[in-house]
Amino acid sequence: GLGAGQVRGRALQPRQLRPVLPRRMVQEHPRPDRHLGRQPREPPVQRRVRRAPGVPRRRRPRARRRQRGRRVVVVEVEPVVGGGVEQQQQQQQQHCGDPRRTYVETPAYRRLSWALYDNATITRQVFEGTGQAKQYIWVPASQRWQFFWAAPTVQCDAYAVCGAFGVCDQRSQPSCRCPPGFVPASERDWALSDWTGGCRRNSSLACARNGNGSSSTSTDGFLVLPNVKLPDDSLAVGAQSKTECESACLDNCSCQAYTFSGGGLCAVWHGEFRNLQQLYADSGASGSSDLYLRLSESGLRDLSRANKKSDGGLPLQLVVGIVLACVAAALIASALLAWFLLSRRRRRRRLDSMANEAGSSLAVYSYGDLRAATKNFSNRLGGGGFGSVYRGVLKSGDTVTEVAVKKLEGLRQGDKQFRTEVNTLGRIQHVNLVRLLGFCSSADEKLLVYEYMPNGSLEGYLFKGSG
Repeated sequence: GLGAGQVRGRALQPRQLRPVLPRRMVQEHPRPDRHLGRQPREPPVQRRVRRAPGVPRRRRPRARRRQRGRRVVVVEVEPVVGGGVEQQQQQQQQHCGDPRRTYVETPAYRRLSWALYDNATITRQVFEGTGQAKQYIWVPASQRWQFFWAAPTVQCDAYAVCGAFGVCDQRSQPSCRCPPGFVPASERDWALSDWTGGCRRNSSLACARNGNGSSSTSTDGFLVLPNVKLPDDSLAVGAQSKTECESACLDNCSCQAYTFSGGGLCAVWHGEFRNLQQLYADSGASGSSDLYLRLSESGLRDLSRANKKSDGGLPLQLVVGIVLACVAAALIASALLAWFLLSRRRRRRRLDSMANEAGSSLAVYSYGDLRAATKNFSNRLGGGGFGSVYRGVLKSGDTVTEVAVKKLEGLRQGDKQFRTEVNTLGRIQHVNLVRLLGFCSSADEKLLVYEYMPNGSLEGYLFKGSG
């Protein structure tokens, strides 16, 4: 058995350093896929023109697993595929962050391993459909697997995780999307989170429709994708300006995109490209550039139309109509307000005139005041042919006056006739008659306010025994 701090591993010969380990998807329908156990380095973009036969694709270190009873030791192997001593030292520093890990490098092989201090530790490693190798540790206390390690640590670093023309964005969900002018090659696979099929164009390029290998008169254009990590397999082109670089791409029907930076560095991509990754300024990632993606004329036109809709831009006629409607509504509201204020002022003047004609002691009340004084006409004293009488209380400062409010009902008389009667009643002053204190005249209601007689009226005593 292994003691604490010991490592179990096996030296591999160079011919053993190219294992082909197809991974299986972890979705509902597992199937073999393109992620294999080869470990190439990532050459500079401008130096790699095309993929030669037998050149492997990029990916992270593979891992092998050995188990003895309940003891699991994982040994990661990365083949020597080129690179100087400086690159190897950088890889060594990257892998040795954990003090339990040991990195051994010889001219024949490289080996990364770590020791397990607890004999009861159980681990498992899964190669997921995203191209990531993840390791989990079994936690007996919670009876579940706990995530421990992943390579690559970022899903977008896995090779071709989004397929041809796909853009990987670690901050979006899902992390893969198609650039503008493209749609998923297989909607079904993308619905199952399998993006390796990539994207396809909505509309073909002009030279592709004409069947010509050259497109000097092409109507295609370019859409800029800012702040992206450029894909692999670029071809360096001699160009002194961005215009020359763009023309070099348009002159070749197979050119799909280009990028240009200062100093005459122009790179183009022929055919399908992969590993396009969205970067952000606040993430601290370096190497972001602008990629100019080639689109057909109709594709650019559709994008422009879609952008106008998404920006919420309204046609000029609609904007003018909305402004005119708002102005008209404001004018109508102003006219209604002016009419209301004028009518109220006229009504107040009319009531004041009625009070002056009836006498200076006659008060003018509003319908709201009398309704509050009678508690919404709830205390009814009696009634007659001209309406009902309600008991009420009027407050004026500290003075409280009990009144009898007569609510006239069933009258068909106009405002002029009502004013005449109020004037007549206001002038009558007799010790044996109930004195009129005030009145209320509105469009729908007419009320008279009398002194309250707690002992009732003379009518009650005269006709007490009748009936």
